[in-house]
Amino acid sequence: YQLIESYADIDYSCEAALELATLLQAQHEYLDDDKRYGTAPVENPYYEEAYDICQRAIDRHPKYVRINALKNLQETLKMPSLNVNTNHIQYPGKDFEMKISHKNVKNAILKIYKISDDAISYNEKKNKSSKDCISDKSQLAGRYEINFADDEIFRQNDTTLTLSLGCGIYE
Repeated sequence: YQLIESYADIDYSCEAALELATLLQAQHEYLDDDKRYGTAPVENPYYEEAYDICQRAIDRHPKYVRINALKNLQETLKMPSLNVNTNHIQYPGKDFEMKISHKNVKNAILKIYKISDDAISYNEKKNKSSKDCISDKSQLAGRYEINFADDEIFRQNDTTLTLSLGCGIYE
């Protein structure tokens, strides 16, 4: 911070601002392993600060030759993310829970298809292809529009969606 402020009038201070903002963006690498290696993305408490550092440098020197590097970092910080976690096996009669972590996402559409194949055929197709196994015979079991609360721009939010599905294979 001191270097950036000391040379704020010189356009090369944008390079120091870019370096500091990049370090703040990567700060999640130093969070606890339990958080970093969990199933959901880790919220980085420094994203807003990194964004603000970029914005101050852009405001001070809008014609700097590498100003787009700061703008690109800002866009990266604002990038939406959506992560869905479910149990792969669901027991009959139990509700199906989807844990959704999201950042900078206002809404999403979830489509669930009931697969018409038997379990053996489905697994054979699944193992041969990295794509989904939805065939023409599969039926749309549900279409859900999810509207997320309008939260802070850099904040990771969690939502749980609970569904009742009958017996079968779903994708």
